[in-house]
Amino acid sequence: MKKTIVVLILLISTIALAGEDVHFAWDPNSESILVGYKIYRSNDGNAYIQVGNDKLCAPNDEACCRFTDSGVPDGTWYWVVTAYNSKNEESVYSNQLTKIIDTSVPPDQYELSTITNGNGGISTNPSGTIFDDGTMVELTAIPATGWVFDYWAGDLSGSVNPQSLLIDSDRVVTANFAISSYSFFENFNGYTVGSDPVDWIDTGANNSMSEVDLFEVFDLSGEKVFGTNSTLPNIHSHRVGVDISTYEYSGRMMTTDPGGGIGVTFNSQYPIQDIYYRLRQYNNGSFHINPHGANVQGDIDTGVVPIANAWYMFRIMVEEGSIKAKVWKSGDAEPGWQIDCFGSLTNGTFGIWSYSSGSKYWDDLAISQESELLPPQNFRMVE
Repeated sequence: MKKTIVVLILLISTIALAGEDVHFAWDPNSESILVGYKIYRSNDGNAYIQVGNDKLCAPNDEACCRFTDSGVPDGTWYWVVTAYNSKNEESVYSNQLTKIIDTSVPPDQYELSTITNGNGGISTNPSGTIFDDGTMVELTAIPATGWVFDYWAGDLSGSVNPQSLLIDSDRVVTANFAISSYSFFENFNGYTVGSDPVDWIDTGANNSMSEVDLFEVFDLSGEKVFGTNSTLPNIHSHRVGVDISTYEYSGRMMTTDPGGGIGVTFNSQYPIQDIYYRLRQYNNGSFHINPHGANVQGDIDTGVVPIANAWYMFRIMVEEGSIKAKVWKSGDAEPGWQIDCFGSLTNGTFGIWSYSSGSKYWDDLAISQESELLPPQNFRMVE
């Protein structure tokens, strides 16, 4: 039998879209003893396994000489076909066909366009402008010196920085920057979690002036903040190399336990002398001015009693010995001055203060001095 049946001619008639189905055709045999054909597949060109059922065909039946190998997985594959008779005797293999199957489809790609208004830039992680569909990209607004990040526009909104964006279509993001009116501003976004901000010095318990690492940068719901988990009493972190006299100190703070204590210091003599003013809250009381190693006279209490895990904004105006201050819950309208007092300290640095239980956090700390000139805006050539 194997020597009497003509070797078959095997052709690929159509190519499967996606490489899953492979279609075959061959010329019909004319021998009267022909019963049908068997199709084989191999992944190495040597060991073949039959695919599908025997194909019953009459001699010279061209229409019958078709076969589809369905759902072929990825890889390099080889096929042959044989003819067989009623005794199930087969011809030798036909010519061998080879095909590489690759059903993987490249993902769609989209463009991320970034625009800046004002002086600053935008970094992306991962970097680039073209991304695969479904990529999550983190965008960070980076203000230039003398500028602050204001808000996002386009396919991002709000002022949280950095923010993540899902790339599932072409995206456009604008970062808006504003000229800073601050001589100092720190939102701690430029630091890694667990790091110590530059030019801040931490000091130990009970108003010690010995340097101890007690404060660090935390990540709270995607925002970098300055804080401490220490429950030691009367610990501080101060900005070093600063000596200012007429300024506004502002920012926000939050404690997980108002039964402990949280506050900010100003006109501080640290790290030279243990003398400062502080705007503080402790033992479930209200925010108030409390001098340490100095004295104040006048209205010193805000009447604002904080709740746990809520941000409170603060603003302190210092001019010579005069002190005005206010505290309000973030999201509420800013009130008028709640504190109006006068003290003996007229200059110094600024910082933060922590007492006893709870975790405490500070953010968006800023110093503004009215005597500073802002740079001219919209500088341009004209005809």
